Amino acid sequence: MTDNLMDRFLEELGKELKNKPTLPVGDPSVDRLPVVFVIDHSDSTRESGDIVQINEFLKRFADSVCHATNEGWKRIRQHLDFCIVGYSEGAAEVLGWTPGSELSAPKIPTLVGSGRTAMGAGLELASNAMMRRLADYRARSLPCYRGYIFNITDGNPTDMAPADGADASSKWSRIKRVLDSFETKSSTGTAYAQTFHMASRKANRELLGLLAFDPSRVIDLEQANFDELFEFIRVSLLMTFE
Repeated sequence: MTDNLMDRFLEELGKELKNKPTLPVGDPSVDRLPVVFVIDHSDSTRESGDIVQINEFLKRFADSVCHATNEGWKRIRQHLDFCIVGYSEGAAEVLGWTPGSELSAPKIPTLVGSGRTAMGAGLELASNAMMRRLADYRARSLPCYRGYIFNITDGNPTDMAPADGADASSKWSRIKRVLDSFETKSSTGTAYAQTFHMASRKANRELLGLLAFDPSRVIDLEQANFDELFEFIRVSLLMTFE
C-alpha cells in the first residue's frame, strides 16, 4: 500500500469512525503518540517463568508513565495513547486504547502463560488497532507522531510461516504487507508506524528478520532481558520527540 493509498484509506476509515463511538484519546492540544505492545504469553512463557517478568514489565511501564518522575516520562505521559494485544492460542486486545494520563499499573491485566504462539493473529489485531487509531486521529484532525508496534516474543509463530502451506503463507504475506505499509511515508513526510520484534530465548531471529521491514528491527533480548527491553522502549519513545 503506497503512502497515497494509505492516506486515502485512513481518510475513508476515519469517515466511518465518525459515526461510531470515538476511541479514548489524551490531550488533543499536543501531538499524539500511539503505541501498541503485542505480547506473547504462550505456554513457553509459563515453562520458563518469563510470564512473571512479562507481567512485572507491563506494570513497571504503566507505573513509570503514571508517576512520571522526570521530564522524559512526563512527556511520554502527555502524548501517549496506549494499547496492549496479547496472543497465545489466539489473540485478544487485553487493554484497549488508553491515554497516558489515565494509565496506571492496576489497569494492566495479569496475563497467564498457556497455549500455542498465534503471533500472526496478534500482529493482525495490533495492526488493525493501529489503523483504527490513526484513522480516528484523522477524523478528529489531531496531529500525531509516528506510532510504534512492539512485538515481544520468546518463540516462533504457530499460525503463519513464509512458506508452509497456503493458509499459513497467505497469512504471513498479508500481515507483512500491512506492517510494511505503515513504514511508507505519510503526507506529513514520516512513517505511519514502526514495528520492532523483541526476541528472547528460542525466538528465531532470522525468521523474524524476514517478517520485519528491515532486519535491524529485530532486537535480541538474549535469554529474556526485560531491563534491556524496558530501556529500549523508553529510549525509542523519547527519540520520537527529537
